[in-house]
Amino acid sequence: MVGIVVPVRITQTDKNKAVNYDEYLNLQKDKEDQKKVSKQNSKKCLYISNNKAVVRNKELTCIADLVSDEAYKNLYVESDYKKEGGQVFADFGFVLMYAGYLSHYNVEPDDIKHRVENIKDFSFEDYKKYITDCLNNNQFINVADIKLMELAGESTDYIKTLKDHRQKIINMREQKYKEQEVKREAEDQAYIAEQNKKAEEIINQAEQA
Repeated sequence: MVGIVVPVRITQTDKNKAVNYDEYLNLQKDKEDQKKVSKQNSKKCLYISNNKAVVRNKELTCIADLVSDEAYKNLYVESDYKKEGGQVFADFGFVLMYAGYLSHYNVEPDDIKHRVENIKDFSFEDYKKYITDCLNNNQFINVADIKLMELAGESTDYIKTLKDHRQKIINMREQKYKEQEVKREAEDQAYIAEQNKKAEEIINQAEQA
């Protein structure tokens, strides 16, 4: 083996930036530890983005750890929520479903509890009942609801029923919107005609005078 020694000029700035080798090793170890923690806290989440159902891993913190109360162990929030707020997710076992939002102002345990009190016991069975109620009462079902049922392993017939119901509600809303637009346009035309009639009467009276 042949090696070549190459001289390198080191400036005072380079010396100031230099790190002790032991410190460098400790820094690398800390980075690796952070990666491990981040990986452990990364969980599969389901939420809506740009009107689409998204399934993606997010780094989360268990709310039970934030409030020191195991009653909230079913809920998680984005780990960096204290910066600009973050999404709250309910753990359904096979996926974590979006369930609310936690403001970056909610940092005290009591504030956090107050914000998520109504969803801390929310289960997959509760969510499925909610979807059934939507089916029975002609209420809207979003894309994340349907994706949740797909991830839960529900039958293709059931999934098709949800999709058909969603489209039916969309069609009903569009039809209602069109009817409202037609009614509004008719009202506008009637108002314009009435104002034109009044203007013509004023002009005729002025001409006669």
